[in-house]
Amino acid sequence: MKIKNKLLLFFLLLGMLPLLLLGTVSYLSANKALKKQADAQFNNTLELISVMIDSQTAKIYQTAQSIAVDAELFTLLSRRDETTGIEQAEGETEILIQLMNVRRQVPEIRSIFIVPERGETIYSGIPTGFEHSYFRKTFRDAPLFARIRNETTLPVWMTGVENYFDRIYLFLRLQNMITGENLGVLVISLDETFISSMFGKALTGGDAEIFLTNGNGQVISSWPETV
Repeated sequence: MKIKNKLLLFFLLLGMLPLLLLGTVSYLSANKALKKQADAQFNNTLELISVMIDSQTAKIYQTAQSIAVDAELFTLLSRRDETTGIEQAEGETEILIQLMNVRRQVPEIRSIFIVPERGETIYSGIPTGFEHSYFRKTFRDAPLFARIRNETTLPVWMTGVENYFDRIYLFLRLQNMITGENLGVLVISLDETFISSMFGKALTGGDAEIFLTNGNGQVISSWPETV
């Protein structure tokens, strides 16, 4: 190659160098801006989901509290050994009417179980096959029942009971506020979509997916629900 041609090529490359540098800097700046925007949107979505979950769980807890402090429920559970079969049936009917009204007002609740210290479980709703058997027959003898009735006055949120993750539960100890007597445990059952539906409301579009897992990596809830 002649010297003239070499010089022309050299100056051509030299002239293109600023453009290459400018293009590289522009690309890196745009990439950084996009990453910053994505991070901000991600954090905003997480914050929105957190607020929604706090709001909905507070509503369910307030509902549970309204059941737990019901005077008729106290009377029914405290005097079970003293009342006749007819009186018990009448009392349980009143409680069932109240539970049905609660479920009508809070449609997110699928089932409500009142598991007393003694006697039959009172329940209202659409229990799964597992719930129908577990909370009516097994739960009272389980360590979970003893832990809730003996160790805490706070609500206990849980899923994965007996490795079933399709429902989310709120457990609350029932206690006579006057005597301190343990009366049993209130169980509120929510469908898993109680959580996943909030994911869907928080995502404004696109192909984003959200997974909520427990400490063992077990998926508790996800959006879309088919992932």
